[in-house]
Amino acid sequence: MNAIMIMLAVLGAVPVGETKECETFPSSRQIYVALRGIHEDFLRSELGRDCWSGFVPLLERIVKHRNEVSAEEARNAEEELLSRFTLYSFACEYDGDAAKADFQGRLECLRLVCGFGIVQSETNALFRLADWLGSATPLEFDAETRKRDHAEAMRIDALALFGGKRPPRYPWTSGNTWHWGPAARACDAKYRFRQIYNERLPQFKAVALDCIRDAIKHGYGSLTDDERDALYEAVCVRARANVCKER
Repeated sequence: MNAIMIMLAVLGAVPVGETKECETFPSSRQIYVALRGIHEDFLRSELGRDCWSGFVPLLERIVKHRNEVSAEEARNAEEELLSRFTLYSFACEYDGDAAKADFQGRLECLRLVCGFGIVQSETNALFRLADWLGSATPLEFDAETRKRDHAEAMRIDALALFGGKRPPRYPWTSGNTWHWGPAARACDAKYRFRQIYNERLPQFKAVALDCIRDAIKHGYGSLTDDERDALYEAVCVRARANVCKER
């Protein structure tokens, strides 16, 4: 009985006819607050956190409700979101967080961005998205460099932990990672990240380009089929579609 009374009280506290925030096109203020929160997540760079997924709720609202506002308001919001989404890069030699080797958040964002009116009608917006995709390139990875960096990490550990003296040896520990020092473990994690990132990148780019091709197909109504094909080819060039096959 008490549970029913509490539920009725909660329902009664919500004005009749009130629209939930997620069911409307976001105001400029809401966009600003959301983007600031996303930016703070990137600055904190918490290990294992896919910061790109923070864009998804905002992108969904814009795509779903863009026809409920003026064309100018919708375009301004899309322009702002496209600029901010493509601001954040993929991965570089200083990265090692496994979250950056998981492309699901970025792929979901890209699917939604491809539903933007500006992406389906303005080549400048389309090419900015292609250029962002083109910045996703494989990370340097080769066995000799990995072996050399690992040896240097072991040397650093020997200096930091044992003052340069030979560390103790125990039976059956040769090659086991559990007895490595912090520098060696960090080196190993860095190269494992690069290997996984490079393995997943080609598939991500292939699916991403499919999304862009669909955006071109469903947009650009003034172009012929041949012109759309030419536009997609230009996107592939800017997206460096073959770069993953070259390494």
